[in-house]
Amino acid sequence: MNILDFLKKNRETVEKVLGIDDLKQRVEYLEKCQTFDEKDKIINELELKLLKLEKEKSNLEKEYKELELQNRELIFRLEGILHQYKNSPLIRLKEIYDSLSISTKEGLKNIFNSEDALVLFVSGVKEISAIWDYAAYLRREHKDEEFEKVKLIFYLLFGVYKEIVNASYQDVRVGDIFDFKFHIRDNRSKGMSGRIEEIILFGYKENGIIIKKSIVKVK
Repeated sequence: MNILDFLKKNRETVEKVLGIDDLKQRVEYLEKCQTFDEKDKIINELELKLLKLEKEKSNLEKEYKELELQNRELIFRLEGILHQYKNSPLIRLKEIYDSLSISTKEGLKNIFNSEDALVLFVSGVKEISAIWDYAAYLRREHKDEEFEKVKLIFYLLFGVYKEIVNASYQDVRVGDIFDFKFHIRDNRSKGMSGRIEEIILFGYKENGIIIKKSIVKVK
């Protein structure tokens, strides 16, 4: 609400506080006055009162602008905090986990035995290999929507896991020649051999040793 709206909405109260009622009475009295001295005295008082009111109005407008600026700065800071909060790995993991179907949660119960965000995160990092396995299972069973969610959980947790141990994603790119020693052929591949058309799920290695081969679609 701007200052004008405030003044309009609270007109009677403002008039009373600022003494406008008194001014109206004085104006009425002035109209009834006959002598020049009486009129001149009241006019001077009215001019002083008007100057005071203009000064008070100016101060109110200044205070309003300062409050408006402070409000914008506060909103900006809160939006920043909220953005960081929403993008927290813990919060993101909890959001994805909560969106899983009941059957998928049941399949992950040996990994995630609590719905607390921190417990989910810690247990997930510890069982990163099992999460990869379950994602691969969902892909084989054509449960694509749930696969995409569990894959996101794996990637999210692996970002932390690789900082704890000497781990990294497998180096594989679209266009590489399929090699069963390094890759797993996706069951929706067009061919048995050839070049990689799509990387379905990245595999990873630890200390240079392949732990999980990447699942790829072959042309």
